[in-house]
Amino acid sequence: MLGYRDDSFWALDISVYADMIAGTIEYNLESEDRLLQRMAYMFATVAMASGNYKKNTKGQDIVDSMYSPLLQQLHQDKSVAPERPELNKDEAASFVANMEKQMNMM
Repeated sequence: MLGYRDDSFWALDISVYADMIAGTIEYNLESEDRLLQRMAYMFATVAMASGNYKKNTKGQDIVDSMYSPLLQQLHQDKSVAPERPELNKDEAASFVANMEKQMNMM
């Protein structure tokens, strides 16, 4: 599912692997959701062109009646900023220094 070989799998932490699986599943759901949305718009165009609907019917009304998102959007209201945790600069600096030491050791 993730495209890893057997030897690279053992180098992963279980929480990292779980996050990768969750991300892959969400990506696949979003991809299918986009496909369903495009199909709804295509069907609405064909239905409007066939003359089966009244002239005051809009294509978006047909799409809304057929399509509902698989995943709910996390932040639908764009005016509200998402909450971000307070970062401690000393902890961040020590984390970066620790990572640099680990990279230089290899």
